[in-house]
Amino acid sequence: GGQIGLTGTKEQVGHALTNCLRLTAVENKPEQRTNQYDLFTHSTVFLLIDKRAQIRGAVESLEAGWKERILADIHRLLRED
Repeated sequence: GGQIGLTGTKEQVGHALTNCLRLTAVENKPEQRTNQYDLFTHSTVFLLIDKRAQIRGAVESLEAGWKERILADIHRLLRED
């Protein structure tokens, strides 16, 4: 599967990561970046956000079986009104 990323200015993305999503994000210095989008080193938590923009779950993406757990949660949310 692909990755979904936040878009916006560096300041907007940093604000969204740390203030809205409450994730850890540290800005990468230009010499540390692997490409133009590699602006932050951030948390490895995968957030599940519903259609009302509410955080409904969080799964550590370094743990075994995280994809299966998050997919089950996604299917559960899809069945909600």
